[in-house]
Amino acid sequence: MKVARNNSHGLRHDWLCVTANKGAASVSLLALRTEICVDVTIGGKRLTDYWTPEKLAAVLAKAIESGD
Repeated sequence: MKVARNNSHGLRHDWLCVTANKGAASVSLLALRTEICVDVTIGGKRLTDYWTPEKLAAVLAKAIESGD
């Protein structure tokens, strides 16, 4: 796990990054004021989107309940 700090423009943004299988899969999260930037790379394909905390919580809860 890695935390990257960006202090540009007087604001502090912390990216939480987790990588597995020698970079084959990675997840990065950046918490903003009202949303969370979700950046996922798997099998060389990168996807980025901005989610509300409620959406991220629902996706994670569903994955935990299903055992994925």
